[in-house]
Amino acid sequence: MEITSERLLIRPLGPEYLETYNAYAMNTENARYMCFLPHEDEKESLEFLKKAEAEWSKPDPVFYEFAIIHNGEHIGGISVHKQWYYFPA
Repeated sequence: MEITSERLLIRPLGPEYLETYNAYAMNTENARYMCFLPHEDEKESLEFLKKAEAEWSKPDPVFYEFAIIHNGEHIGGISVHKQWYYFPA
């Protein structure tokens, strides 16, 4: 799945983005408002990226991780998590 606009491309995040992902995932100041960041090391980042890639291939993924591409450069990410709510009648 890819989403495109005039300025951005949003596509699945995976291990091919390790270097550019680490630029923000291991930056403490940048990641201070992010739920699961910063990562401690490259190994932790790679494990996460592999997990995100594997989730995309499931018939019913629990979460989606997207890479935000601007002018051909990976600049960030978006996480979408499925959460079901039950509202009794």
